[in-house]
Amino acid sequence: MKVTESIVLPKKRYKNLMTKNDIRLKYEETCNVTLSFEKDYIAVVEGEAQNVFFAKTVLEAYAKGFGMKTAIKILTRDYSYRIINLKDFGKNVKDLKRIKGRIIGKKGKAKKTIENLTNCKIIIRGKKVALIGPPESVDDANESILDLIEGKKHSTIYSNLENKNRIRKLQSNFWTNKP
Repeated sequence: MKVTESIVLPKKRYKNLMTKNDIRLKYEETCNVTLSFEKDYIAVVEGEAQNVFFAKTVLEAYAKGFGMKTAIKILTRDYSYRIINLKDFGKNVKDLKRIKGRIIGKKGKAKKTIENLTNCKIIIRGKKVALIGPPESVDDANESILDLIEGKKHSTIYSNLENKNRIRKLQSNFWTNKP
């Protein structure tokens, strides 16, 4: 059964999809849907219900700021996509600004460190944080961001992530018999 879903895209993302045929064709081919455009930056996805459901999620990730190659990865079992709504944690604009500042860090250091330690891509846009990466890594990044929101020290969070990585490496070496 064919269905259609609409999504409003940021102006720049809308124009990219309209003008860059390689991005649009890759999206349509990979998701097995067709994409059309309406005014007011609305993209319309059409296809079989299951395909449209996943294609819309990919398009939402693209709209958040991920590249299309990264967004398409969420179609596989090896990748996961999660949104953290910062409005759930801040009462006012001042709180949201403080929370975003803790997640980003000075010159983006906190965000980059969490990305590197978790092998996740992180986008912070508006009142939301979006994560794409391997499922276990997305869980770790999500937990780290929630810890930052709660006010835990950056160094403690990095240390926890490093310990998790060490444990995973030891477990992996154990199962593959590597010293």
